Amino acid sequence: MLAKLINQYRLFSRSWLMSIMSIPYGLSLQKIRLQLLSWSLCGRATRYQLGNIFFKERNLLDTCCYGETPWIALHRLAKKVKLTTDTRLLDMGSGVGLAACWLSIHTGCRVLGVERNPALIKLGNRLVNGCRLADRISFLEADMFTLPVQAVDVIYIYHSALDDLSILRLGKQLAHYPPEVKIITITYSFVEILPDYFELESCFDGWFPWGVTGIYIQRPKKNKNLKISH
Repeated sequence: MLAKLINQYRLFSRSWLMSIMSIPYGLSLQKIRLQLLSWSLCGRATRYQLGNIFFKERNLLDTCCYGETPWIALHRLAKKVKLTTDTRLLDMGSGVGLAACWLSIHTGCRVLGVERNPALIKLGNRLVNGCRLADRISFLEADMFTLPVQAVDVIYIYHSALDDLSILRLGKQLAHYPPEVKIITITYSFVEILPDYFELESCFDGWFPWGVTGIYIQRPKKNKNLKISH
């Protein structure tokens, strides 16, 4: 019981620290509006609860718990990947779309958010409309593990707690994308488990409430045999 309380306190403290560190990356009228709307339309406790209940009902809470990327990490990956107004971004597991909204405001990129939880999509649409980003952001209710290939330039996946089999399954699916597509993952790289199908472009540190971890940018290889067994 004591250990659980200590871990909860550590996570709470780190979350507040990330919020404070992210302040410089939210100092614009649109970003302030995004933050205020996220508090009023879908409070932090509400969206985490909705996300975790969805996964708990499917016995997936240990590997698919709800999470959000701090703005300080979004700023760094946007700079590394060089997102622009011409970039088409696929956010796999987009939640309520906070990352999608921030990246679109910050860089002007267009975002397709893929999310299984209809309750989170409903909140995400309210947030997007409130931020007047409906012309740049849309959501698709779908399972990222069975999603057909999309016409995008960058794919972002923040599912750091996925088990090895899920990572392998997702990697086999994403190997079908063309080599021009950059795939961003947190904590793990597809290159480690499917070296014949992906090549690593770069890796850098990202700060999250639960600690500092690697952010990987990889691409599907040009010459690859896609006869992959699922």
